[in-house]
Amino acid sequence: MAAGLDQNAVILRGRSDGIAIEIASGRWEDLLQLLSHRLEQTDGFFAGGYVVVDVGTRQLNEAEVDLLGRVLASYALQPGLVRTTDERTFQAALALGIPCAHIGLDGSVINEAMPAQADDNTFPFFVYRGSLRSGQQLYRHEHIMIMGDVNPGAQVASNGDILIWGRLRGLAHAGVEGNLNAIIAALDLDPVQLRIGTVVAAGQSGQPLQPGQTTANGPRWGAARTADRRPEIARLVNGRLLIETWDDVKTTGAPLLKRRRA
Repeated sequence: MAAGLDQNAVILRGRSDGIAIEIASGRWEDLLQLLSHRLEQTDGFFAGGYVVVDVGTRQLNEAEVDLLGRVLASYALQPGLVRTTDERTFQAALALGIPCAHIGLDGSVINEAMPAQADDNTFPFFVYRGSLRSGQQLYRHEHIMIMGDVNPGAQVASNGDILIWGRLRGLAHAGVEGNLNAIIAALDLDPVQLRIGTVVAAGQSGQPLQPGQTTANGPRWGAARTADRRPEIARLVNGRLLIETWDDVKTTGAPLLKRRRA
């Protein structure tokens, strides 16, 4: 353990479901060494429990967040949630698939992302609460549910479905590994580009896709947009990307919503 390091720089607090860890300022490697020492003293008491790690304002990259995960794993723990006020740290945890929360200085939650199990226990969801801004990317193996907008310049990709409780204006790619049954749905579907499997539909010169448009990169839209911007679903039909309103799918496409995932 590093000499001169404030012993209160790492604080462990027991919770009913596990442990909360608060990490203050200092050299990251020294802090993790202190964390390891503290966990060793618990003699495995918290093993398997839920772990919340609060790193405060510290800016961490992917390698540093991964190192934190490795220290926890050596004591049979894994981060159930990483809390941070730094956006770069939030993005690093997100890139590693670690549940994370971006907290404002007033304690409010700005963005939050974590896995959620589907009710049929077959294929899990990853829930992202907040909007993706230009330059941000979110890629997951699970189905993705976004409680917010995907803005121009942002990208979201999943091996399964993509469901957006908001406006899609960036790029969305469902069924990345070839799942042609995947769908993309949004309350307002206004993307620059959609992909399902290897099928691509893109706007011209980075402009949003328009109803009935045919591009060199992919198929034409299969349904006209409506002025009231009703929720829509994109799916593949006979190799073409078809856009339908949510109401139409509910009344005529029940098998689409009830199908077994590929």
